[in-house]
Amino acid sequence: MATNTASTFTLDNFRMPSEPHPLPSLGSDEESFVILGKSMSPDEDAPSSEELFQPPSVTVVEEAKKLINKEISLLEQMSLDKKMMGVSLKDVEQSSSGNIVQSQDKCEVSVKEQSNSDAAVTSYRSDDSLGTPKMQQSAIFNLTNSVINGLPEIQNLPKWSFEDLPSEEVQRKISQIIDENVHLKDALLQNNMSMKSQYERIVAWQEDVQKVHQAHRQKLAEAKDFIEKMKADNLMVKHQLEKSNELSETQKNEIADLKLKIEESKRLTNAKIAQSSDNNIKEFELDAANKKIKELENILKTSMVENKILNEEKSKLELDASAGKCEIEKLVNDNILLKNENSKLTDTIEKNNIDRELIQQKCVQLELELEKAKNTAVEREEYHARVYNDLQYRASSPPELQHLRAQLASTQGMLTQVEQSRAAAYSQVAMMTDQIRGLTDHVESLQAQTHHKDEIYALLTQLEVYKADFEVEKQAKETIKEEKDKLAEDLQNLQRRNQQLQEELEVARDNVDYVVYPHGNRPRDSPNQNLKCPKCSFGFTSVRALENHVYRRYLKYPDYHVKYKQPIVLPLSLERSLKTPLLPDRALTGVYNPSSDIAYKR
Repeated sequence: MATNTASTFTLDNFRMPSEPHPLPSLGSDEESFVILGKSMSPDEDAPSSEELFQPPSVTVVEEAKKLINKEISLLEQMSLDKKMMGVSLKDVEQSSSGNIVQSQDKCEVSVKEQSNSDAAVTSYRSDDSLGTPKMQQSAIFNLTNSVINGLPEIQNLPKWSFEDLPSEEVQRKISQIIDENVHLKDALLQNNMSMKSQYERIVAWQEDVQKVHQAHRQKLAEAKDFIEKMKADNLMVKHQLEKSNELSETQKNEIADLKLKIEESKRLTNAKIAQSSDNNIKEFELDAANKKIKELENILKTSMVENKILNEEKSKLELDASAGKCEIEKLVNDNILLKNENSKLTDTIEKNNIDRELIQQKCVQLELELEKAKNTAVEREEYHARVYNDLQYRASSPPELQHLRAQLASTQGMLTQVEQSRAAAYSQVAMMTDQIRGLTDHVESLQAQTHHKDEIYALLTQLEVYKADFEVEKQAKETIKEEKDKLAEDLQNLQRRNQQLQEELEVARDNVDYVVYPHGNRPRDSPNQNLKCPKCSFGFTSVRALENHVYRRYLKYPDYHVKYKQPIVLPLSLERSLKTPLLPDRALTGVYNPSSDIAYKR
């Protein structure tokens, strides 16, 4: 950045604000998710209150968990009482039918809330009717699995299956579902808080960008005025130089004329002195000529002084002109820096637009999933409505009916709370949509302003030179990057090959059938040998195992050494054990000979 004083221009006091942190994507954390109802594009209206839902609060889940634990303990106590009292099978079936009514009614309310995990909890809550624990546990387990997995084929299942399932397993599964729901809800809250903070950062950053743009526009106006002033000064200096040049030329001509006149007067005086006989006349004419010569010499001296002054003024004007050129070059550099800043801002705006398009695409996907969930919920509502109408006739006593009504009232209250929280979320989403629309309009206006800066186009010739230098530097960086990528790829290939060789080594250890070479028998392995591979330094307890390793790694895959240019040097003891003639340097080059099953250097 240059400096702007009484005669210069600077932009050091203006610094571009740092870009905000990128928004957390939906795929960055496998435990976090955001549920949106509509796309956040400014062309669409705010989503309606029926297209979005908010998960229930933590207090409701904790209350349901406590009630489930309480009911399980009551069921275990009732099972002991039933065994002691000897309840008949008919009473057991009647109590199980009552449990079916309550469980199906609670499952219907949970589907209306559109929360599969909480539906399993609600269907089991406050179930204190009489019945055997095994029948109640099997019914609750079947309903929980059908609601959590969202199976539409619940209609095809039989009414109740008498499965023998321990109460501890039922409690463990329901507790696991509740913990998952709480964890997912916490992740959703954290994600919402993160999005809110990111939005505030984006707003602050855009305000800073607007301020910087305003400062840049002001500096450009000042630079334009300064350039105009310098142009006027240059024109005035040029006119003064032309006038001084003309004056010096006229003075030179006058001096030349005076010199000619002096010479002519001298010649005339000499001629007159030679021709004249009268001494008085000669002296008089000589005195007159001398006076005239002195006058001419004085005039010459004054003209020389004036010429010297004009030369000094000319040099001073040339210095001023060079200083003006330096100022113009500084202004050109400042304009180039401003254009670079504008290009950076344009890239940032394009990046924000790309992020916004990605978010919109994800919102569309979430809308499709929400629509699918709504269709499934409608089907379940119809089914549960039929089941509810059938089970209303099976209510055996008024206390059970009152109990069902109390449960229905409590679930309706919970549903009202959920709808209120969902409406609040809708209002927040609508407000954020309006703000994003306003920010989009502001970004478009800034883009339009960047396209109408005519002052920068006057310096395109200087910009082309810098552009060529930048292209050369960019090509050099690209070549360096390609070399770096190539080295990284080679490193990955080496790592992959190393992993493959380790796997082959493990297979060779576990394999009983070792490779048999076509030459003679191997010497017997000594029990306490400690041999190492000359390349990978892997230890072996027998020569046979080392031979198998060398065959699998260096002889069975000869292309490996050709590709990575790594010759293999075997020790003399291993060569003798292999009984294969090698050259004195014993460097394997990866040339495979199928007749002898060994690669050697030719």
